[in-house]
Amino acid sequence: METTSQNSKINILEQSGHPDYFRRDAHYILAKGYQDVRNKINSKTGEVKITVQIYEAIEKRFDSFGFSEKILNRRYAIKAEDPKIYKEEVKRLDIVVQTTEPSQKRIRYIFEAKRLKKNGFPISLYCGDDGILRFVNEIYASDSPEAAMIGFYQDTDVNYWFKELTRKFKENEQDNKIQVVENLTQFQIISEFPNEWFSLHQRKSGSGMLLFHIFLECL
Repeated sequence: METTSQNSKINILEQSGHPDYFRRDAHYILAKGYQDVRNKINSKTGEVKITVQIYEAIEKRFDSFGFSEKILNRRYAIKAEDPKIYKEEVKRLDIVVQTTEPSQKRIRYIFEAKRLKKNGFPISLYCGDDGILRFVNEIYASDSPEAAMIGFYQDTDVNYWFKELTRKFKENEQDNKIQVVENLTQFQIISEFPNEWFSLHQRKSGSGMLLFHIFLECL
């Protein structure tokens, strides 16, 4: 039996985000790509290289029919980058899962990755101009109700980085730069990602943006 708290979480997801099946499928596709290359990643592997390895692993699975029939029948496409011009600089999305069925409206699930390491890659970068604020400021995913941030953590453990994210959200209460509407809430979408959180933000246009937070071990 679901608790009131659980029902509240589900209501937020249903009202603010993508269809459940698409969210689960996009997460599952990412999880399989990560699993396929996990043994090639270590604490010295750069963000771009990790992202490319995951993308190539996903592409290989699609090419070799390495996903379930249900996933394959939904005719998803995977993209590694999607350039946008912002303040005269080219910004690129990391991984995009999108539908390609001609009879349906195209929807996209955007994963934006950030490297996390105590020396040089703090949580402030994850939450800053090249992280969460890209979604809040509608540089990315302005046509989508939902996206996900990925933290490639390369020291300590997942608990440390979730505590860091919680601390940063707490600090944000002073000026609400990242426009939090609903604070961090733990919610499991698929079993492969047992430690996942989501938050709800208000974009500069006034619309809502549901963001998931996935921290992947890259030690």
